[in-house]
Amino acid sequence: MSVRLTWTNNSSGHDGTRIYRDAAPLEPEALPMPIGEVAAGVEEYIDTGMAASTTYYYRAAAYRGGEESVSEEISATTEEEPAEIDEMSPSGSTFAHPDPYNGTIAFSSDGLQLYVFGKNLLRQYELSAPWDITTASQRATVESPYLAYGGCFSSDGLSLLFAETGLSAVKKYNLASAWDVSSITGSDAKEDLPGMGRLRHIELSDDGSKLYALDYNGTNSVVEYDLASPLDFGTATKSSSLPLTGDPRVFAIYDGGTRLVTANKENSVLTEWVMSTPWDLSTATESGASLDVKAVQDDVYGLVFVDSGQRMFVSGYTPAEIAEYTRA
Repeated sequence: MSVRLTWTNNSSGHDGTRIYRDAAPLEPEALPMPIGEVAAGVEEYIDTGMAASTTYYYRAAAYRGGEESVSEEISATTEEEPAEIDEMSPSGSTFAHPDPYNGTIAFSSDGLQLYVFGKNLLRQYELSAPWDITTASQRATVESPYLAYGGCFSSDGLSLLFAETGLSAVKKYNLASAWDVSSITGSDAKEDLPGMGRLRHIELSDDGSKLYALDYNGTNSVVEYDLASPLDFGTATKSSSLPLTGDPRVFAIYDGGTRLVTANKENSVLTEWVMSTPWDLSTATESGASLDVKAVQDDVYGLVFVDSGQRMFVSGYTPAEIAEYTRA
């Protein structure tokens, strides 16, 4: 579990900022040992390794020499521990879609919109209850770039990204209304990804500063790119990669950037990886957990985790449907 803290520095000339945390409210006059500190000018700290479903209290303190200026207190409650991949089982809920060449899938942050990326068309469906795919009704469609099987949204739902398989490029569209593909107002120029063989799927870090791309016909790896400016793919530089075996077609990152699951088309087996540093692919190691979904979906092309990792959705075209998995 991780918590991302941000603040605005109101002190000038200080040496740095200390971060304090406790499971009980913090008194400014009796602070515990700091859990970390950052240099002057830095306004972010990522706290990791906390227990699930637990409330923590924080204060930040700008310091200079032996003096501190302590902030007001804030609290954060961590989410429920996500299920291990081998703890998931089919719920019985499925949704048959009309595109036999579907690629990846996505949901809006509130779970009320479902997106199916097809060969040349993106379909948006409205759900009457969060993540209930049995209630899906088509709301809008948008023509996608040629052979854009993969795609994703920015965390605020105002940017729609397509992975152009034939060109190994990313194209971004701007939305006037969050999560509404019918409100596209324009697009940026497509940007080629350095060193990419054949692009299949993409995902973004929550803050839009990192892009992850699946090279499935070149190096067979998930590649991490740093963006000098959030969502500016013209500034992408390759920072790390995770080699994969078999025939990978899709991956999913969740749990605050600490878990990654890959799907192998050869045997329909999902493999789980854990990143010890959130969103840092170089720290990824196999967790030892895996799941065979062949009985439900023989050709996995879409994969997404929602509801704090308690639900997983798998899509493909044998059969052409989306299936829900939940914690057993």
